[in-house]
Amino acid sequence: MRLDRAGGPTEGAISWAQCRALARVVRRAPRGQVVNRSLRPRAGHGLWSQRAPLAVQFWVAARQGRVVSADAGRSLAVVDAPLLRRAELARRSRRSVLHLIDRWWELAIYAAVPAALLATAVVVVLALPGNTTARVIAVAAALTAAAWITVTMALGLLGALSRGVRSGTAAHAESSVEQSLAAAGWTITLFHAEQAAEVLPLLDAVRRRVAGLWEAMPALPDFPRPTRLVVQVDAVTTDEALDRLLRHPHRIHPRQDRTVGSIVVIGDPAGAGAPSAGEPPDGPRLGAEGIGWVVGGSLAILPMLALIISWQEADREGPGVTPSDVGTFAGALGWLLGQFTWTGQAPWHPALHLGTRVLGLGVRALALVVLLSVVAATARHVARRRRVAERVHRDLQRAQSRLAPTLAVITIVPEEFSAVAALLDELPAHPGADEAGFRLGELPSSDPDRPHLVVLARQQRAGTGPAAALVTDLTRTFPSLTHVVVCGTACGVPRPRRPDRHVRLGDIVVAAWGVVAYDHVDDRPDGERLREREDHPARDLVVAAESLLIGGHQGSRPWEGEITRGLAGLEGFGRPGEDTDVLHGADGAVIAHPAQDGRRPGWPMVHLGRIGSSDRSLRNPASRDRVGLAHDLLALDMETAGVAAAARTEDVRWFAVRGISDYGDETTTGTWRPYACLAAAGYLRALLAQVPPSAPASRPPLGAVRGG
Repeated sequence: MRLDRAGGPTEGAISWAQCRALARVVRRAPRGQVVNRSLRPRAGHGLWSQRAPLAVQFWVAARQGRVVSADAGRSLAVVDAPLLRRAELARRSRRSVLHLIDRWWELAIYAAVPAALLATAVVVVLALPGNTTARVIAVAAALTAAAWITVTMALGLLGALSRGVRSGTAAHAESSVEQSLAAAGWTITLFHAEQAAEVLPLLDAVRRRVAGLWEAMPALPDFPRPTRLVVQVDAVTTDEALDRLLRHPHRIHPRQDRTVGSIVVIGDPAGAGAPSAGEPPDGPRLGAEGIGWVVGGSLAILPMLALIISWQEADREGPGVTPSDVGTFAGALGWLLGQFTWTGQAPWHPALHLGTRVLGLGVRALALVVLLSVVAATARHVARRRRVAERVHRDLQRAQSRLAPTLAVITIVPEEFSAVAALLDELPAHPGADEAGFRLGELPSSDPDRPHLVVLARQQRAGTGPAAALVTDLTRTFPSLTHVVVCGTACGVPRPRRPDRHVRLGDIVVAAWGVVAYDHVDDRPDGERLREREDHPARDLVVAAESLLIGGHQGSRPWEGEITRGLAGLEGFGRPGEDTDVLHGADGAVIAHPAQDGRRPGWPMVHLGRIGSSDRSLRNPASRDRVGLAHDLLALDMETAGVAAAARTEDVRWFAVRGISDYGDETTTGTWRPYACLAAAGYLRALLAQVPPSAPASRPPLGAVRGG
């Protein structure tokens, strides 16, 4: 297969034989039957397919430049433009016979049988004029054609009525969202990749192709450039490719429509946002076999029947009918209308009388179905518009909230930043985020539909001063912030003689009792005294931490699941062996860890208490024990005191979650640091899932505060 620079077959380069071969490949694929049903769905009445054979579809798509290949032809995709722009691509193949077959396939199948029957009737009447048998055959063929049209239209309308009744179900809502996404994005209607390694190259080739097709289209100021690909799950031919698509790094989850499972939305890595579930471009429809077909089919039947009847011999006498009644085309048409409305007299032929009466009854029943379908479609349209308005409203709120995070997470070392970032949901790209040292994302809340909007910040230097400056910068940049959380590592304060207060490597310390700036003191002759008592953390997070502790006593530990989830996406963050958790005393001797109730081997233990903070990096176990005992501390760090002080000044609430990475002595290494970072991040995610989201704060701009 000849490829172009965009990675796909050159337009028109696929022959008819190659199209047939591609159709065979798709049908023989592991999910080939599913894909075939997706590309050739049944009509509303279920009697035949709506689309032409696969070979015809491939040939038309190739002529329009919509067939994309990669890996030297081993993988293949067929794409469709956004719904409102598809007609522009269709112009490339409108003069093609196969294009007409593909476009009018359903109508051709629908009309083929009645057209053949009516043609037979005309030929018989013309070939054998005046023959009684010919007249009976002609009338029977015409009535059969009329019955075929009536039955197919009735079945189609019943299907439309059924779809209208089911408009409130999850399946129909899913279809509506799928149409909405396809209206503004490129849709991949066929995705054939036999190996998972072929998925990303094929997606790259698709992006290059659709970029070229888009540039060739006339620009529309009201139609923005599409930034996402919509992959239909039923269009993927292998399980390996589908699994790789579901794990794509830029996959977008339409959170506002959780029932959507028939599509995979892949955003533009350059910065596509969440999908907007706007209204599909078309209004309510009854399908191709709708009201228009009912009216058109009925009007087409009557003249043809009248033409055949007018060819009957005018001297044929019958009860209640004179030759003048049916001898002319107008007379025959008027007589037929009388039979359809049951006001006409009985004809000379009993079979014709019964057939027209049955047809008239069918028309009445069909009219009732049409009426019910119109009512159902109208109700469906109103309900859909209401749902669309609600989704658009939520989309606008989400779009605004992406610029108004309510919670800031502060990290220092790269491992801390990576651990929290790995557990953020739908982390969107943000211009200049890496240079500014922060990213935007979401963490779960107690309300499944309203996650916490989070700004993840990275402190460049350790210390309470830089931490306070970062909090000030964040509140000025994001005036909507209500909470600031420090999440990362700290050195533990072990208490081997108090097993209930003993902290080990990998454990999680939650500053539920506050933070003590133990170096912020007055040095007096009678000793040092703290200038300020501890700062108290955010009350809502303290309550959530206590609830998690109670749940842990009952066997519920959601942070363990979050840690496991983080391990799946991070390398080198596993838990070190227990033999590396060695505690030394002030004299260098090894101290055995005490037995502790509630400690589970291989998992961190959670401690609620007080932590200390200063600009001192401790490597002295004697000083560690002295400070810890004096203030009843569980851990020591170099940031939380500065965060708490700045939070008090900026009127935000603060909190701290620390993973224990060392004991603050000379034997400190980085062995436990990655796991301690992940433990703290996993606990923070589980903690926030217990807390309702906060309303964005409202602060005056910096100039208004300082009179500038």
